[in-house]
Amino acid sequence: MTRVLTLALFAAFSLTACKPPAPPAPPAPPAAPAEPAAPAPAVAEAKQGAELSVASVDLGSELGADNRITTALETFKPGDTIIAAIALNNVGATPVDGTVGVRWSGPDGQAFNEESQAKSWPAGAQYAVFRVADPKGFKLGNYKVEVSLNGSVVQMREFTVN
Repeated sequence: MTRVLTLALFAAFSLTACKPPAPPAPPAPPAAPAEPAAPAPAVAEAKQGAELSVASVDLGSELGADNRITTALETFKPGDTIIAAIALNNVGATPVDGTVGVRWSGPDGQAFNEESQAKSWPAGAQYAVFRVADPKGFKLGNYKVEVSLNGSVVQMREFTVN
């Protein structure tokens, strides 16, 4: 009988040892979505969201006290000083860094003058003013001025010297 009991115990242990492994535990439930990040302080948000844009470009030969062209012109005389008054608008609440530039091209299509103004532009509307003159007088023909904002051309004006 001892022998039968030993054999029965041996069979029971053998069957238990050969049993397939238990299935893996189910995956953990997904984590709850994180709370959205708190908004940055208003000053930093305004600096990031500030948008400097070119509203208009006027050409003329006389400038008023407010840096606006007194009479917009498209035709100039060879001896004129040509002025480009660029109206800028910063819709943000704080100053924003930016570079406004002009590139003047002559009748041959070649650029003869380029300049820019890089600064922190205050909130609201303001003007950047650029002047060009030729002591010998401009050659007769069609000219253009390209206006760029932060390196990208945003407006262009054509004018004539006759």
